[in-house]
Amino acid sequence: MPASLCQWWTTLPSHAPAWQGLRTCLETHRFAGSALAALPGTWLATQTPVCSLYSAQGVLDRRLLADLDAALPADFARKLSPPPPRQIYRQLDEEGRFRQDILLPIDADPLPGMVVLQQVWAENRWLLPMPSESETSLWIARQQPALPADPLRYPVLTTPPQNV
Repeated sequence: MPASLCQWWTTLPSHAPAWQGLRTCLETHRFAGSALAALPGTWLATQTPVCSLYSAQGVLDRRLLADLDAALPADFARKLSPPPPRQIYRQLDEEGRFRQDILLPIDADPLPGMVVLQQVWAENRWLLPMPSESETSLWIARQQPALPADPLRYPVLTTPPQNV
């Protein structure tokens, strides 16, 4: 069970430079934990994590955190959070638009909807290929019709609703 967690929160979509910066830092520091991250171009609501790092050792190395702060874009704000790591479940309405995000511990029972954070790092290696610019652009375009009318009022729940 993870004993430490670090998450980056942002109101902007994650993008390839952030992914590459995360990967480079984890490889350089030979990070012995796991990492979840949103794919580049994923729309994220305010106060939802773009990335979660967690370590079974109980601490995240301060040098790793400092290097991540330097490598990630300035619009990312780091927030240290207590365990357990979190997953975002995105639920859609009948028309396929984003209805709400539910932020739950990663070991909670999975909910219906899209899993937003993908496991990108485990066992000292990067797990997913870097999406191309055209793949990221396509992903952004596919999400566009589903975006909420008022992103500042988009609900992010921390407990599952009773009707899920």
